[in-house]
Amino acid sequence: MELFLTNPRISAISLHLRGQICLGEPHNFRDGDYVIKVLVTGFGPFMEVTDNPSARVACDMEQPCEILEVSYQAVDVFVNRLDHASFDYWLMLGVASARPKVSLELFARNIRKGKDVLGNENRGEIQAGGPLLLPSTLWTPEIAAELLVERPKEVAASMDAGTYLCNYLLYRGLERFPTKRVGFMHVVNPDQVGIDRQVEISRRALSLAGA
Repeated sequence: MELFLTNPRISAISLHLRGQICLGEPHNFRDGDYVIKVLVTGFGPFMEVTDNPSARVACDMEQPCEILEVSYQAVDVFVNRLDHASFDYWLMLGVASARPKVSLELFARNIRKGKDVLGNENRGEIQAGGPLLLPSTLWTPEIAAELLVERPKEVAASMDAGTYLCNYLLYRGLERFPTKRVGFMHVVNPDQVGIDRQVEISRRALSLAGA
């Protein structure tokens, strides 16, 4: 399956469901001499969101990125096949169109509901008998607070990642990779905060997290 994005910078590029791209010169994050391996994921179109800004921000991060179909099956396949050694930090991006600010999600909840783009609807626990909440390992509330102080008009902290694919991906990622740094950021529509600004916020969040 292919997803075609309308970002003018990458309009000629088709992003496969599990295809990896890196645009331009990589924006390196370092720990001393070690270059931290950052993976960025975004989502493709769904419902009324025909041009998902999370995909645009993910691609403009200039890191290895993956654009995922908005389906439970696609998320499961991606998480199950993801190589543990391929990344140190995983920044997940999704859109929350109704929110006015970019949101750093502090927890994933063990709940899912909502029909995906394939028409599948899953309700109930993500992991039967699993923890009710899994905290983000990419940033702490203190890190989120520091970013909020820096950018109070553009950034918020959130304790509710929803019940749809964004929360589902975060829970699955935290569950499978407990020793990695994994976190989710909800981006917003570009008329709220421009794409370039959201890329800057994403990079700053990674920097504050130690990347």
